[in-house]
Amino acid sequence: MKKLSLLLIAGTMAMSAGAQGLLPSNTSITRVNQPHQPVGVSAAKHNTHRTTAAGDRWYNYVGYMDTLITLGGPINSTASSAPYLWNDTASQDAYTTGTFHNTMVSYAYIFDPAFSGFNDYFPTPHITAADAYTVDSIGLYGIYGINPAKTGVVDTLRVGYTWGSTSTSGDDIALYYFTNPTVLSQYGLASTDSLFFPDCIYDSARNSGGGTNYHEDIITISTNPSSNTNMNWYDTLSSGVHYHAFKLSTPANVPAGNVLAVTVSFKTGDPSFTFGSVVFTSTGTYDFNMFRPLIAFYSDLSGNPVFGPYSKTDNNTGLYKTLPNYENGWGDVYVPQWAWTAGGGASSLQYPFMDIHTKGSSLGTANVKSTITDVQAVPNPASNSTAVSFKLDAVSNVTITLTDVTGHVVASETMSNVSHGKVGISTANIPSGVYMYTVTSNGKRATGQVTIAH
Repeated sequence: MKKLSLLLIAGTMAMSAGAQGLLPSNTSITRVNQPHQPVGVSAAKHNTHRTTAAGDRWYNYVGYMDTLITLGGPINSTASSAPYLWNDTASQDAYTTGTFHNTMVSYAYIFDPAFSGFNDYFPTPHITAADAYTVDSIGLYGIYGINPAKTGVVDTLRVGYTWGSTSTSGDDIALYYFTNPTVLSQYGLASTDSLFFPDCIYDSARNSGGGTNYHEDIITISTNPSSNTNMNWYDTLSSGVHYHAFKLSTPANVPAGNVLAVTVSFKTGDPSFTFGSVVFTSTGTYDFNMFRPLIAFYSDLSGNPVFGPYSKTDNNTGLYKTLPNYENGWGDVYVPQWAWTAGGGASSLQYPFMDIHTKGSSLGTANVKSTITDVQAVPNPASNSTAVSFKLDAVSNVTITLTDVTGHVVASETMSNVSHGKVGISTANIPSGVYMYTVTSNGKRATGQVTIAH
């Protein structure tokens, strides 16, 4: 096992959330070096795996966050921040407490399309843990803060991507876990639990990701649209936020059971920049052009960050890299959102706004919901009980599960050798809220929503 200690970072990180820091130095994480079953993936494998053609699909985790709130999840709201991003610590930026050298040099997002939050709430053919998939395009959101006088400057974004299986030792993506009681309690876990998360390689030479499967695209951006060979940052959405999607020069062909890591860093092309130059000034203007990624976070109704829901079945993770290496033991990897705090509370460094486009995948029959028919829960809303009924196209074993909005299974029942049936679920002791029921049979599944109201 590999132990990594965390040290508290002094100073500030993101303008919207005040001081951001890592967890205290007595907090440690453990890397799983031996083969480890990926969280949320069954160890059982089918002998055969039929496939069906699937259409293209855009994924965005922030969309799931908003859906979670709409469905009555445990969090009240979401908000966003735009931290300063620079290639190194040479630049300085203005904060409410003064002007300090930049610390954030890169950020990343680990994408897991098999997460049930994507596949339960968005009714389109989807990727399961048993499916390979191809990612051919990525969309980035951020603020490209500019000095209008510097129209000749061409800056670059380094966008890297790789993939790996958290169950395979030596892959580009590894699985870690926290056992510190403070961390566990922040995310509603018992002291006997572990908080698992995937992490990806940080290559200090390129200030980006790395690994055996690593590829990257260099994206040019500037204040002059004619110089934006890859992106036009004048695709403004609102409030100065810019967005543009681009095709990867080498599509990522991700094997079944693997997750994708996307890393992003910024480098100035301004030859007049020198060590200690102030990029973002106390008057709210930019002396040098800068890209600031848009980061979504769970919040209270006043916009203050709160600790979001955690699920062992959800590998989607935001990660951030700061320099110099305050993070003792984190030198060769990014720091996950679960390790960040702000003023003793939750941090705004949670999930990057990022679109991921999958294309031309062959998806398992688990995606063909029409093979399980007449699925419904009655009564709905339910108080003391509800019954989930179904019909199958052939005699088979069936599993019915009821999960909350974080993916936690609150009830489960199995039936053997049936072609139709009805399963009663006691809801008397289940808290009020919106739940998902799932009927799974022979690699196929169908889902629906049921409201429990006491």
